[in-house]
Amino acid sequence: MDLELSFEKKWGSFTLHADMIYSGQRLGIFGPSGCGKSTLAHVLAGLIPPDRGNFVLDGLCLDDQASGKHAPPEKRRLGLVFQKAHLLPHLSVRENLLYGYRRVPPDRRRLLPGQVISRLDLALLLNRAVTHLSGGEQQRVAIGRAVLASPQLLIFDEPVAALDEETRYKTMRYIRELCQACSIPYIYISHSVLEMRLMTDDVMLMTQGRIQQRLGSEELARQQAGASPSGYCNLLPLVPQGERAGLWNYAWGKNELVLTHPPYAALHYGMPAAKDIVLFKDPPRAISARNLIQGRVQEVIAGPATCGVVMDCQGERLTAEVVHAAVKELQLTRGETVHAAIKASAFRILP
Repeated sequence: MDLELSFEKKWGSFTLHADMIYSGQRLGIFGPSGCGKSTLAHVLAGLIPPDRGNFVLDGLCLDDQASGKHAPPEKRRLGLVFQKAHLLPHLSVRENLLYGYRRVPPDRRRLLPGQVISRLDLALLLNRAVTHLSGGEQQRVAIGRAVLASPQLLIFDEPVAALDEETRYKTMRYIRELCQACSIPYIYISHSVLEMRLMTDDVMLMTQGRIQQRLGSEELARQQAGASPSGYCNLLPLVPQGERAGLWNYAWGKNELVLTHPPYAALHYGMPAAKDIVLFKDPPRAISARNLIQGRVQEVIAGPATCGVVMDCQGERLTAEVVHAAVKELQLTRGETVHAAIKASAFRILP
């Protein structure tokens, strides 16, 4: 998607000033509650017109207040998924899924219903009333309905905020895998740093009604680490390899890791906190931690009391947090070889 927008929208005592140029597939809008994220989504979707300015998507002007142009929602080919599913209660799951699909001309349909139903694991729910679904099931139906309308762009406005933790991460996995398989670009709106890391490549940081900064999702995580008691957490894609002696083996790129957590799916994300990783200049002779990984220092990020040591571990990135004295004593400079120890129980696993 190619976005160009520069508009203003006044909403009561609040004013949104949106200025952005972006090209990519997975864009995040991040900021605290009340900063204007949902207002931005409503303007982009055409639900409310801007007071001034313009919005251009993939070269097509959808809003231009100078000329009076305002394309209504049904002409924008944008799919919008909210925190609440907003399903049609008098229709079944199947009928909700096909609601937008039937309104798309056959030559513009990008997907078959069976493809989406399979990807979202909805086959056993098709004949149910939507009022008899769990919150996570309702969101999957809402996502499927939006995708089957063959949108040019999907906008997710806090789509998992109302779900429990396990359902939240499973739903995000459904979104990621479906949009990737169907090559549908999206804008993902949230105030969660972890959701930004899991769902986006680039992030527009919003505060007080303005887009203040563009940064990568990992850069956002490092910037926001001080606000979390656990500090910065690594986000490692793990592929289960099997069980041995009561522990579970996972592949992390070309590296092998041992965890106490059993697998739930073909791909997981493991999150060891940077402060839980111990560094050695030379490999220790004996150690209780089950994971000892060799890496090469890429960068040392100095903070007030500690430093983030970023390592390349056979092509994968790992960050440890150590005090300044340790950086000096271990001579942790760029290019130096270092050994990182991680306990098997130190990983938080996302379902």
